[in-house]
Amino acid sequence: MGTLTSAVTARGRAPVTAPSVAKLTDWLLGGRHHLPADRQLGRLVLLEAPWFEDAVQINRLYAHETAAMLAHDFGITQFIDPGRRSTVAVTVFVVPQ
Repeated sequence: MGTLTSAVTARGRAPVTAPSVAKLTDWLLGGRHHLPADRQLGRLVLLEAPWFEDAVQINRLYAHETAAMLAHDFGITQFIDPGRRSTVAVTVFVVPQ
């Protein structure tokens, strides 16, 4: 499958050409914020684990349902998604609004 790990630059950031898990997730969810490296990684992942796309969608649905329940049942109005560094198709914190 080749090396898919990204080299880290002197500033501690992955080069723009390296695939990103957040952008891979965005691609799998039908978003627009991904690069060719992310799509290439996604295709490789789906060849090895075709169920992975469904798993990502189920995970996002669970996050939305949990945020909606917390907003409705407990009045929580602010949410943080610390695992993301880029925009995805639908964000978790928008759902309860």
